[in-house]
Amino acid sequence: MCRFSTPTACGRRSSRIRSSEPLKSAKSSGSAEPCTSYESYESYEQIESSEAAPVTSGFSRGRNGNVVAVFEAAEVSLLRSLASMMLGIVSPGQTSDDPLERALGIGVGDGAAPSDPVLARLFPSAYQDDKESAEFRRYTEATLRDGKRADAQTVHESARSGRFELSPEQAQAWLRALNDLRLTLGTKLEVTEEIHDQIATMSEDDPRYPAYVTYDWLTYLQDSLVRALW
Repeated sequence: MCRFSTPTACGRRSSRIRSSEPLKSAKSSGSAEPCTSYESYESYEQIESSEAAPVTSGFSRGRNGNVVAVFEAAEVSLLRSLASMMLGIVSPGQTSDDPLERALGIGVGDGAAPSDPVLARLFPSAYQDDKESAEFRRYTEATLRDGKRADAQTVHESARSGRFELSPEQAQAWLRALNDLRLTLGTKLEVTEEIHDQIATMSEDDPRYPAYVTYDWLTYLQDSLVRALW
């Protein structure tokens, strides 16, 4: 198995894997409809091995600010499954019935931090003080939720096999969505700085292996897109 590393935007390194062993893809339900239940994706075990092409994906700079993307069919299936997972995890933002508060995106509730570790990672507290953090969350979380859902939906709708182009706006949405997916999977896997050493020594029969390789692949894609944009 041949490995090579690329620096990521956050300073970590991605050891993208190429081999004759197919990339493990997400479990396919045969439906393109977004998942609506977070419990359906409560662990990385939803990512199971299936027949897929070797990793050939990535991004490059196109003309007029566009970004060129290339994906195999199995990779598109995985990306759509992951985007659906995100739509299931992040529910739509709920705003007040008051017209002004709704227009401003002010959420309902007390602004308490999520108890779920994944949601807490996606929507971190802005302040150490609980009262200030709750007030800030109340004014921002509904809009943030809708934004993350829109980004995931953009990936779900625009991903296709072969070569295609993303507009600058779509590319930015992809970048945010890939980051959200990495945060989600990394939190569920309790990823540390030693992840690449773990992958290097992990048996491909290990039930965690598909999820770890998927996380590594998402890291590579994020780095590839950052390079294409900048």
